[in-house]
Amino acid sequence: MSKILFLHGAIGSSSQLSKVYSRFENALTFDFPGHGKQKLPTEFSIELFSKAVIDFLDENEIKKVSIFGYSMGGYVGLYLAKNFPNRIEKVFCHGTKLIWNEESALKETRLLDPKLIEEKVPQFATHLETIHGEHWPLVLIKTASMLQEMGKNPPLNERDFQAITCPVLISLGDQDKTANLKDSVDCLPYFQKVNFSVLPNTPHPLEKTDCNRLVEIAANFFED
Repeated sequence: MSKILFLHGAIGSSSQLSKVYSRFENALTFDFPGHGKQKLPTEFSIELFSKAVIDFLDENEIKKVSIFGYSMGGYVGLYLAKNFPNRIEKVFCHGTKLIWNEESALKETRLLDPKLIEEKVPQFATHLETIHGEHWPLVLIKTASMLQEMGKNPPLNERDFQAITCPVLISLGDQDKTANLKDSVDCLPYFQKVNFSVLPNTPHPLEKTDCNRLVEIAANFFED
C-alpha cells in the first residue's frame, strides 16, 4: 500500500486529523501554506495548496501517494488527481463540498469574520490563535477571499471529475450542511471509479464525527 497523505480542512491544520492518521502506520501529515506554523502566502488558492503538496512529495522523494482529505483537503485531493494523475493513487474525501457557486460561497464566507468570531465565540478565536498564531485573522480573511473566487470560478467542474481516473471515495455525514448530501449524490455519476458512504447522525465538524467508523471506512478503501 502506498503512503497516505492527510490533508486538513479550511482554517484547520494537520492536528485536526490526528485521531484518524494516528491509526495508519503509513500516514504522512501536512499543513497547507499559511496554516499551522507555515509561512503566510500573499493569497490562498486551491492551485497554491496543490502545488505545495507536489513540492512536499518532491522534497521527500515520494513518487505516489493516496490522499485522505477532510473538507477543503478532499477538494485539493481531487484537484491533484485531475492535474497530477501520475502522483495520486486514491482519494478519500470526507465532508468535501464538490459544487461551488457564488451563492454557496457567500454562505460559507459569512462564517469567516474575525471580529464577529472574537465577539460571539471568543473560545473559538483562542483556538484559532493556538493553531495559527497571531495571524489567525488573516487566515480567515484569505480563506474567505479564496472561497469567493471559487464561487466565481470553481477550480473543478463535472468535466474535471470525469477526467479523474483513480478510485475515489466520497464520504460525508447525513447532517452535513457544508458538503451537502444532495450535491454529493448528484456528482457521483461524473466519476469513473467512485464509492460513496454516509455516516448517520453526523454533521460537518470532524470533532463531532465517529472517527472509529471513519477510520474503518478509510482503511477498507485504501487496502482494497
